Amino acid sequence: MRKLCAKVPFPDYKTVSGLLEKAELGESEAIEKVKQLRQSINELEKEGEEGDMSIWAEVMQALDAHAKTAFGEIIEDIGKMNPTYIMHLGSYRQNVINTLQDIWSISTGKDYGENEILKYQDSIVARVAIHLTPLEGDKDAPEPLLGGTIMDHAWSTFTRLQDGILEASTSIIIIERGALTID
Repeated sequence: MRKLCAKVPFPDYKTVSGLLEKAELGESEAIEKVKQLRQSINELEKEGEEGDMSIWAEVMQALDAHAKTAFGEIIEDIGKMNPTYIMHLGSYRQNVINTLQDIWSISTGKDYGENEILKYQDSIVARVAIHLTPLEGDKDAPEPLLGGTIMDHAWSTFTRLQDGILEASTSIIIIERGALTID
């Protein structure tokens, strides 16, 4: 989420929204531009380019409620490129964008002139839109923004993995010590 609120230049939400629509229609130039924007989000190079995480404080509760509503019944599908998850992700994305715009008093397409704060918040909305939009051909689907619901899911997944690794390691140790023979 720190990269989504980066303090580096980024197109406004209206521009990004138009690109995403064209990319969804299969326009190759738009698809390439979306890929470049996504890469620019993921490859912040300089110290200090990441944004201030406190920007999320006033919206986090609402974003978490959207995640719970969208993914509560399909939590195990998160990140999978399947029709059910993609449908829920689309609803979640639109709810998140609407919430950010409402809370931050941002209007799509409005020129904020010299108001650096609103321009910055609009660029965050644009980054979120890019982040939460899967492109055809992607191996994995985008994951929701990290809030309480998603963090709970992550912890339970890590715990299951840890338990599996522990069980496998224990079996290997037992086999190596000769306490268990395999026929």
